[in-house]
Amino acid sequence: MSKKIFLLRHGKTKENINGIYQGSSNTKLLNPDTMLNIQDKIQSLQLESILCSPLLRAKESANALNLNFEICDLLQECNMGQWELLKWSEIAKQYPDDIKTMANDYNNFIFPEGESIKNFIMRIQKIAEIFNHSKCNNILAITHGGIIRHLICHYLGLDYKNYLMFHPNNASLTCLEINNGRGILKYMGVE
Repeated sequence: MSKKIFLLRHGKTKENINGIYQGSSNTKLLNPDTMLNIQDKIQSLQLESILCSPLLRAKESANALNLNFEICDLLQECNMGQWELLKWSEIAKQYPDDIKTMANDYNNFIFPEGESIKNFIMRIQKIAEIFNHSKCNNILAITHGGIIRHLICHYLGLDYKNYLMFHPNNASLTCLEINNGRGILKYMGVE
């Protein structure tokens, strides 16, 4: 029997609007009320389990929707170390060699003073195991763009370095239908 995994990206932050990489920084929502645009869709899902990243922007998103959730530390965004709270142009200027390394050997990349991609992928695999072994058939995870992109790659059987092929908007819903550890991307970006 298949199950549906609904992935809700947190609402917009000031950093999202300004093109700043947040990673595991504990930034807050610009306006929690913008989450209400997706509220009717969320309420129609017949959810059996709701998990949420421990980061403030994810919890604020869940609270704005009046959801009862369980914190799941694995859903936290990747720790980008020294890249956090910088714009891409600043990262490119300050860390050009690291960008080349990331582009050439993504799966072995380690963010300066941050998380390794290997560790991040292990977290993605652990999240997938939680979903796969859950007795619940309709699960919602309130999380982050990097987590959602990598979970899509995981369930579609794509190399994780292809994560940039997907772009879930803030406050949007993605749905994966999974069966025996593999998935179908039912929809993405529903707002």
